[in-house]
Amino acid sequence: MGEVRLYTAHSAREQEILGFQTTDADSFIKRIRRKSGVYGEHILFPMTVQGLEWVAERRKRFAGYSPSAQLILNEKGKPLDQQTKGSNTNQTIPNQFAKLIKRIQNDGKEIRDLSFGKMRKTASDLIKRHSTGEIAGVFDCHGEPVKTDSLSDVYTNRPFGKVFQTIRDVQKYLEPVFLEAGSTPFAPQTQAYTKRSVIERIIELHEQGQPTDKIAAAVGVSGQTVSRHVQQHVKSNLN
Repeated sequence: MGEVRLYTAHSAREQEILGFQTTDADSFIKRIRRKSGVYGEHILFPMTVQGLEWVAERRKRFAGYSPSAQLILNEKGKPLDQQTKGSNTNQTIPNQFAKLIKRIQNDGKEIRDLSFGKMRKTASDLIKRHSTGEIAGVFDCHGEPVKTDSLSDVYTNRPFGKVFQTIRDVQKYLEPVFLEAGSTPFAPQTQAYTKRSVIERIIELHEQGQPTDKIAAAVGVSGQTVSRHVQQHVKSNLN
């Protein structure tokens, strides 16, 4: 949990070394990558910040709420990467990602059937496309392990400021994706899942001026479901 620094600017000295201005509106993950022992910092997308705020609030339900504790737990309070009883790799995250891909495909949308592991490679590719191989390497936490508690040498030798700027460039590139997710993607979803194609048809008929009962009959859902999605659409446009 201590690796997440929400709404916290770097010190004036750190900003000078980084060559990048940060403010208390910015949020970061600052960590040593377990696999390589290399220190890294990543400025966060606003959508990521929303997700971390949601999961941090959820984390309070479980014991051990401290900077050294695992942030993301399952419903039983166990880490998502905890090995199984048979000492096998936990497949919770890959399985959920696979279900998401399948749901998108079942909704008639085109998406490549890639594994969750490709997410990190996709991120690295986007960083490289918007900068250089060097910046992508820093983004991936490649290099020598951290051997000092002082970050001055790390900041001097690794252009995190350029990494931050590239992340912001990628954020702009991905803006249509974030807009499509709406302004409250982490709001409670207690209702049954409605296909995206059905939602789009509901909004289309609503904007044509069709009443709720006729929309419900046309798409095969309840009037309550129609009203809910129309309200979400209107709220999203207002935000």
